[in-house]
Amino acid sequence: MAPSDIQPLHRQALLHIEENNWDEALLYLQEAHQRDSTSPLITLHLANVYKAKKDYVSAEKYLLELCQAHPDYAGAYNNLGTIYYAMDRLEDAATYFQLAINAQPDYIDAYYNIALALIKLDQASQAIAALETILELSPDHAASLFQLGRLLMVQGNDASAIDYFKRLDQLHPHHFETQANLAACYLRHGLLDYAETHYAKAHALHPHDVDILFNLGVIAAQKNNWQQAIGYYQQAINIDNDYYAAHNNISVAYLALNKRELALQHFQDVLRLLPQDEAVKHTIDILKQEKNITTSPPAYIKALFDSYAAHYDAHLIKTLNYSVPSLIYNAFLRHCHGNDVHTILDLGCGTGLCAEMFKQDVSFKITSMTGVDLSQKMLDLAAQKKIYDHLRCMDIVEYVAQDNNHYDLVIAGDVFVYHGSLAVIFAGVAKLLKKNGLFIFTTETTDLPDYQLGLTGRFAHHPSYIKQLAEETGFAVLACDQVTLRRDGDENVAGCCYALECLS
Repeated sequence: MAPSDIQPLHRQALLHIEENNWDEALLYLQEAHQRDSTSPLITLHLANVYKAKKDYVSAEKYLLELCQAHPDYAGAYNNLGTIYYAMDRLEDAATYFQLAINAQPDYIDAYYNIALALIKLDQASQAIAALETILELSPDHAASLFQLGRLLMVQGNDASAIDYFKRLDQLHPHHFETQANLAACYLRHGLLDYAETHYAKAHALHPHDVDILFNLGVIAAQKNNWQQAIGYYQQAINIDNDYYAAHNNISVAYLALNKRELALQHFQDVLRLLPQDEAVKHTIDILKQEKNITTSPPAYIKALFDSYAAHYDAHLIKTLNYSVPSLIYNAFLRHCHGNDVHTILDLGCGTGLCAEMFKQDVSFKITSMTGVDLSQKMLDLAAQKKIYDHLRCMDIVEYVAQDNNHYDLVIAGDVFVYHGSLAVIFAGVAKLLKKNGLFIFTTETTDLPDYQLGLTGRFAHHPSYIKQLAEETGFAVLACDQVTLRRDGDENVAGCCYALECLS
């Protein structure tokens, strides 16, 4: 027989709640509420049991009654907010979480709950403010440190994100997601040793996480530790044979070791997983060398740089000693005519590494700078730098054919490595340049006539081919400087930096 007074009923209900016996708890709480409907604690617990049973309508009913009867009851507002959050009524949830905060300004749970709702509502700045308030009240609040780090990562503010994750790492050094996120932030900034340390910690916590293994492989590859990279990629493939990114990257590693057959084997696995992928088909054609390839398909270029975008700048500058931007800019300074360059077109602009150097020189009154690239992810990063007046996500061949503007300067840094035949591009650039306008670009070089496609998928051009093409399309060759473009492993990559002048 059930107890006859309210307190024993309530105690029995709480015992069942501790054991997640929701139906039994509900019977006792309904009886207790029937005997005393004015008890805020019984009503609150009754609503919470309905919530646990996912009967959100009943939970809402009792909580609304409680809020009306006790307008200063912060816990009731907060719990009602959680009901609306579970029902995906996010604006209502945020409203009631705020009412809970108004009733109790130091209510940490309500601040955290409103932050979660605001994140889902894409109101990141307000969510950050709520989480920062929590840390003022409780500096070691782990969930807030984590959410702040994640939000700042999404905003691209990795430096601040790292600060929060490091604080969380000190509190909870065995938290997998913290290690993985710290590593990702460091990797995006080219801090390979730090990234490797935290990915290794994440790997120790979850040895079979294929994404962690993959990123350890990426770091090893960026350090030119190809055998180590292959080891990590192979571990990921052994766990998930359909992990196409690992198949793709292990192929690149085998190419770096001149193991063409093994590279081809894994690229064929990628094609098995992505049978319509034009980029993969192109790569296989390169390896088989059965076709006369004159250019890289746009899909190949887009896929390559979309995957590269997150750590592109850091990798080029810190790892490859990338000198193309300074080569382009210095060639321009040697051959420009005073300060009369106002309009610039940057072909294959990427993240804007070349354009940055021009924008920083205040002696030139640049009125318009346009960047063109196939990778939207690259353009998104370029947009954050606020260098360009216009950004276009297009194939450069199509762009120069249809653009009707005229420019004082066209630059193309490390772009023609993805195009063998340059005739159409040169003709298009000649059409776009003003008379005496400059066309400055780099190429990798080959001793073979015209151009050559290497197993890396990059084209190299003979200087005689460039000079002949320049003459045919109305350019005078002002300079053809032999240069070092970057490092590749332990070797310098030789190339040429050209300055052409449009004669008509």
